[in-house]
Amino acid sequence: MEKVAPLNIVIDEFSELVTTLIRDPEEFKRSIEEKIPLPNRRVQFLQNLKNIWSKEKYHVYTAADTKEPKNFIYLDPSREEYIESLIKEYKGEDQVSLRGVIIRIKGDDSRHFVVETTTGEKVKCYYHPDLESRVKKFYKTPVYSRRVSKEGS
Repeated sequence: MEKVAPLNIVIDEFSELVTTLIRDPEEFKRSIEEKIPLPNRRVQFLQNLKNIWSKEKYHVYTAADTKEPKNFIYLDPSREEYIESLIKEYKGEDQVSLRGVIIRIKGDDSRHFVVETTTGEKVKCYYHPDLESRVKKFYKTPVYSRRVSKEGS
C-alpha cells in the first residue's frame, strides 16, 4: 500500500473542493456539509477560502503541491458572492442562544456537560480541557449563552 503524506491528502481535498465550487456550487455546498458537519467550522473554512479570492476581480489561479504546483484552478470572481451567501447562511445556523442549568458534567475524553434548558430540553455541550474549572464552577447554576454552535445540520 502506498503511503500518502497527510499534507497531500489536505492538498487533494482542498483542490477537489475548489474545483467543485467552480463547477457546481450546489454540489460544493453538499460536499462541505458532509465533510464539515459543524456550521461554525464551515464558516471558518469559507472565510479562509474567501480570503484567497481577488479583491480587485483579477484573474486568480490557485494550485498546491508539496513540490511544484500543477493543475491550477481558476478562481472565478463570481463565486466569491456565493461563498459570502454560504457564510451568512451558516452563521445563521450557528447563532442560537441557550438558557438553563448545567445538570451533568463528563470530564473524560469526550468532555461535555449537559444543560437542561428553560423549556426542558437537554443540550450536550462539548468543552476544551482548559475550561474544565470554569464548567465545574457553574455546575447546578443558571447559565446563559448568546452564541452556541449547534451540531450537524
